[in-house]
Amino acid sequence: MSDVIEAGSGTAARRVSEAGGWAAVLLGAMVFTGWAVGNERLMSIDMRFLAMLPNTSVGMMATGGAILLLQVPTHRRVLAARTLATFVFLLAFIVLLSRQLGVELLHVGALFRERVTSYPYRPVGLFATNSTIAFMLSAVALWGISSDIRAARAVARLCSAIGIAIATIALLGHLYDAPALFAFDRFAGMALVTALAFMSIQVGILFLRPHEGAMSLVVERDLAGRLLRRLLPATVLVPIVFGAVWLAGREASFFSRESGVALFIVFLTAWNAGALLLSARYLRRADEARTRLLEREQTLRAAAEEASRTKSDFLGVMSHELRTPLNAIIGYVDLMESGISGPVSDAQRSHLTRIRSSASHLIRTVSDILSLTRLDAGSAITALEPVSLRQVLDEVVGILEPLARAKGLALTAHCPDGLVAVGDSHRLRQILINLGGNGVKFTSSGSVAIEAEARGNVIAVTVTDTGIGISPADQERIFDEFWQVEGDLTRRFDGAGLGLAVSRRLARQLGGDVTVTSELGGGSTFTVTVVSASLQAASGSVAAAPAMSPASPSFPA
Repeated sequence: MSDVIEAGSGTAARRVSEAGGWAAVLLGAMVFTGWAVGNERLMSIDMRFLAMLPNTSVGMMATGGAILLLQVPTHRRVLAARTLATFVFLLAFIVLLSRQLGVELLHVGALFRERVTSYPYRPVGLFATNSTIAFMLSAVALWGISSDIRAARAVARLCSAIGIAIATIALLGHLYDAPALFAFDRFAGMALVTALAFMSIQVGILFLRPHEGAMSLVVERDLAGRLLRRLLPATVLVPIVFGAVWLAGREASFFSRESGVALFIVFLTAWNAGALLLSARYLRRADEARTRLLEREQTLRAAAEEASRTKSDFLGVMSHELRTPLNAIIGYVDLMESGISGPVSDAQRSHLTRIRSSASHLIRTVSDILSLTRLDAGSAITALEPVSLRQVLDEVVGILEPLARAKGLALTAHCPDGLVAVGDSHRLRQILINLGGNGVKFTSSGSVAIEAEARGNVIAVTVTDTGIGISPADQERIFDEFWQVEGDLTRRFDGAGLGLAVSRRLARQLGGDVTVTSELGGGSTFTVTVVSASLQAASGSVAAAPAMSPASPSFPA
């Protein structure tokens, strides 16, 4: 409900919000104590100002307490804070009705009634209309700011902003001795200590959500935040101080009305010009820093691109250099197994089989590295042409069938007649060999099935196995380069972790994709999508597909 309140523990924003809550609680408690012991200084700070009423002090303590509860917004604390906010709203609403009806309802002014009666506030014990509105706005703001609904939080910020305006007007009224600004009612007004408490409350509420709305401009650590934190306090205080100085000068007859206005305008203009110059200075520094960062980024990017080209060139050369001796090794193994160089014992034949398996594994790894290098260079796909899916699947099955037979797996493939895709037959075959090879590798018993079908404007080829499966958390990571499932699987299964990464990148270059659906322990289904030749032929961008080859015996009838 309220776990998204962003006044995190230990942050400056949380400390400001907490300070606002404590200020309201302590001011309310001070005034309540003043009424209890009859100390007028505690009620109004200074005898020259109005006193905060006792029921107003209760409202202040309740509102400040709600802000403090929301500092650690557990479910119970939020419920308690909202209960206090509801109490404050009802108290203010009853006071408002009492003023409008001219009748005190529910004895809302009963606290310390004998002492309150001695003051000229009427009706007795009812706080002023501006205080009533400020309390109601504060209660609504507390409800909204603790909500998970964005619109409710926006309403809360608006209520707090209006509350700040009401408190500011009252403070200026006391500063400039202008009763019309703090006393809307004939016999009641907002006391100075009340205005200070309301200001603390609204600031405390706003800083409960410091990273939303206009508050984010103040609290963030970017240029705007730093600039506002430096200029905003002075921008608010300087005109107020100039106004107070102007009034004091007029009362002391230091200058005439006209000269006083002129001096006020001159000082205010000078301040505004200084603020603008400071802002321009910050912006220039930020622009210079951004320019330096951009230049550094361009330098680093150029160095990275050069390093990437060097890596690609190195991998390309080394891949070719490695494939040549590995092919020679496999060739010599074939010669030795055929007996051309002499009889081969069973033990030697076993060793030759292991040599062939290791060399073949190295060739597959080198081929994946070479494909990755070509993909990085943007030259992996050499041509797009009509491709017979049945022919490609027949070749894939021919390569994978010995591996599946050696593990006792059933390898099947199905492709409707006349299914033609647009792509690079060599790369499409490489993708399916990678996927089918993984299916055989990670399946200890059961089957591996390859099926092709038309799906609208695309052709989908699925490779389904009954192997170990893939957890949901790993189903995207398996397409990362050099990534393999961690733990025991890395010891049981070989591989460099490039096959799936290369397959997906090749498929996307062909205009399709590779996706996976799997359940841990329940097998996996990889789906390759490619563009259908029928769509391309209809648009005239690809020539008609060649005649299909006869059905391969590798496909079941």
